[in-house]
Amino acid sequence: MSESLTTIDDAALDYWRSVVADRAAQVLARGVTKARALEVTQPEQAAMALYLLNEYPDKPRREIAREVNVSRIDLDRLAYHNAMKLEDARPELAAKFTKNASDLADLVGRKVARISEDDEQLDATSLKDLTIAMGISAQNAATMAGVPTTVIEHRSGPTLEDAMQFREEIRARLANKAKEESIDV
Repeated sequence: MSESLTTIDDAALDYWRSVVADRAAQVLARGVTKARALEVTQPEQAAMALYLLNEYPDKPRREIAREVNVSRIDLDRLAYHNAMKLEDARPELAAKFTKNASDLADLVGRKVARISEDDEQLDATSLKDLTIAMGISAQNAATMAGVPTTVIEHRSGPTLEDAMQFREEIRARLANKAKEESIDV
């Protein structure tokens, strides 16, 4: 069992169960007798799939499909039909990640304070680990301050076409010079 299926927020899963039930009711209300919608045929898998799509937006869909035992096509259709619900849940997810990041930053700060007060622990901590932590902290601080962490530079210069034209000009000059020298003889 994967890590994502071992830590499930029951309240969030109940929300997705209600979303699936509403969608199944809409499908059945249209009078479709052979409804193949995942919400109708496998409502628990549909709810779990939507839960995982929301909780782990960067996780590859093929992994989510495998975890809940549905086809990738069914998962894509489920995500398409519930895109608005997924987008509505994203701000809550962002707030949760922000809180987690803040809590972890506090823990890291406490750990750094302990290490800095204890010379033995400071000596045991590698310079590489301290440097990596410093770099990550500096980049996160810059990001939070709105400082760009990536600079895109647009350069203009000769293109491949310019080089090809230059090559043809040189060839023409050399051909003319060879022609002139052969006539002078």
